Amino acid sequence: MKAFIKFVPLFLTIGLLTMSFLSCHGSDSSSPARTNVGGPLQFTGDSSKLYVHNQKGVPAKVFVTFGGDSCITGNNIKIDGEAGKCEPTLYGECIFTLANGEKKEINLELCRADLTFRFNSAEGCGVTKLEANMNVPDWDDAWNISLVDGWNENVRIDIVTSDIGTKTMGPTKGKTGNQQAFGVYPYGCDVCTARQKPPCDIEMGDSE
Repeated sequence: MKAFIKFVPLFLTIGLLTMSFLSCHGSDSSSPARTNVGGPLQFTGDSSKLYVHNQKGVPAKVFVTFGGDSCITGNNIKIDGEAGKCEPTLYGECIFTLANGEKKEINLELCRADLTFRFNSAEGCGVTKLEANMNVPDWDDAWNISLVDGWNENVRIDIVTSDIGTKTMGPTKGKTGNQQAFGVYPYGCDVCTARQKPPCDIEMGDSE
């Protein structure tokens, strides 16, 4: 079931956990009121807010990559209102560090953000991904947790709106055991809860 929550202020928190967003077991999306202002990337209205929170117990590196339609990139991204806090790399991503317990805001401005987050590992196989598509003009925000390429950290996504409060995607429980986790693509599953043509040399079959 896909839920649409429109015209409300929204706060999104991505949490990195010590133990123990769209998936076939559940998905969620939400957006405040927006009006396109003549281009595919910008709009008028209230912007969503995005925070990244480290609850792992030790410092963590955050790797951010950017979709082709994102007007937020490694060159202009602001963290807690400041530019230059996310170090760009030659591969089109940027990196910053969170101390244990630290939470930082990724400033979205009035700007489309197609962002993928990884923790303690760059892009590649064997890595947990969190994907956020936010501030899309005339459409809804959407998020998911993906273990399609593999797993390396347990994470969750908290979606906070003014009308329904907090709704959580995940948390993941490790490499396996996530078949019923809301908003999570299980390990290697390129088609919902099955591995039809899984990447990263993961064996075909049903989810574990």
